[in-house]
Amino acid sequence: MKSIQDICSVMNLSNFSPEERRRYDAFIETCPTCISNVSQMWGLLDLVWDEIGCDDKYYDVEKMARFYSHPVWLLNGCFVESDDISMGHRRDVANWVLARRSEIKHVLDYGGGFGTTVRLLAMSDSSLVIDFHEPYISAVVKSRMDSLENVRVVRGIESAYDCIICMDVLEHLQDPLQALWHLVEVTNLGKYIVFANNFMPIEKCHLRNTLHLYYTFRVFAYFMGLKRIEKCGANAIVYRRERFKQSLAWSWIRILEYCSRACYPLLRTLRGVYRLIVPLRSSSFVLQGECTPDAASDDGVTRDES
Repeated sequence: MKSIQDICSVMNLSNFSPEERRRYDAFIETCPTCISNVSQMWGLLDLVWDEIGCDDKYYDVEKMARFYSHPVWLLNGCFVESDDISMGHRRDVANWVLARRSEIKHVLDYGGGFGTTVRLLAMSDSSLVIDFHEPYISAVVKSRMDSLENVRVVRGIESAYDCIICMDVLEHLQDPLQALWHLVEVTNLGKYIVFANNFMPIEKCHLRNTLHLYYTFRVFAYFMGLKRIEKCGANAIVYRRERFKQSLAWSWIRILEYCSRACYPLLRTLRGVYRLIVPLRSSSFVLQGECTPDAASDDGVTRDES
């Protein structure tokens, strides 16, 4: 169990804007004095989601912006950096990239949140050119990024990258397939995208219209020119861009998406029945979905630190 004060010690409070500091102090006053585990952190995210009135059935852009700009995400980022398992996932990804320095020169962290993975990379190899993309970046996080000489905060994504890191992002997006295609487009042929997806309903901000991708994400990735090549630690999977596509037949992609959503309830039921017969961790059956067995708890829910 860690106190809020200890968890947030990684932040320099002087980097807050006046408005951010006011909102942060007001929020911290409402929080418990300690956070004992990741489930409690998820509970705080859900409380803020409800307070703002977010509803993924009726996607409200303004409310979503308020939610993802809320100080709870700073607390979430601090929690990640105080949690051994959460940091282990990010070190696994950073080490995978660093082990391929000869072919990876330009990296993008897409939806990078608190910037933890970027900091691990930038402080380990100053020769890497790293772009950090976070639509709801706070003054605190921007200050952390600006302190790293080889990191650039970008609003748009236009460059060609050797490696894109996309950790705990797509399940939060209204149209994850459009975002996936955009990432593919800016990945150099033969280069990599590292995904840590969590298409499970463990937080209210994991939009229900994305959950079907737990079973079919690799199918859409294949049609967009990606090949799944290996696991990266316990929580991430590496894809390589194998084929160049100038355009995508979106009408077919949307039909496939409709079929994937329609099949999701049945696949989830079959997976539950299947697990009564064959233990999850000893199986390689496709109904395990995109999350790997090592990344899942006994109920099939992955840890997500957003």
